[in-house]
Amino acid sequence: MPKFAPALLCAAALVSAPAFAVTNLVQNGGFESGFDHWISSGDPAGQYVGHDYTGDPDLINNVFTETAYADLGFIGQQLDTTAGARYILQFDLQIQGDANLAPDTHSVVTFNGTYYFGQTDLVHGWTHYTLTGLTTNSSSTWLQFGNRNYADYTQLDNVSLVMSSIPEPSSALMLALGLGLLGFVRSKRARPF
Repeated sequence: MPKFAPALLCAAALVSAPAFAVTNLVQNGGFESGFDHWISSGDPAGQYVGHDYTGDPDLINNVFTETAYADLGFIGQQLDTTAGARYILQFDLQIQGDANLAPDTHSVVTFNGTYYFGQTDLVHGWTHYTLTGLTTNSSSTWLQFGNRNYADYTQLDNVSLVMSSIPEPSSALMLALGLGLLGFVRSKRARPF
């Protein structure tokens, strides 16, 4: 057997692993279709989808807005997920405040019932967030955003959830077999006296 054959077997095991498509699982993450695919809960009295005028005046963009109410209001989606997979969540968040009042805000993100993000009493312009390592044990998982801004308003936009890794037992088995074969071949080599 040629010396490079075990290395080729290992490489073939890695290359033959099935790939997955990077697809945004969140529907209408930019709120261009209003509340389509989103479900409100908690205190939705101050929730609406409208324009964001804080950026370029020539670029009118639909965003989700939570206005000044005392309790958390939630929006969320039930997503088709893969048990055991890892996900990356990205979103843009803006928290506006009244200059005459102390910040009284609260923003949270939950996935599969687990809190992955939380901010309290902050005010800031549009900020992009990337959360990695989100996991689920189910084929159907809730993604929820909760916001409360008693003094002014909070806005959310560009929500994206993509799979970053998936458990692949067949690939792990092929890699283990390739490494085992490599060890077996090395042990059978002639030993010098």
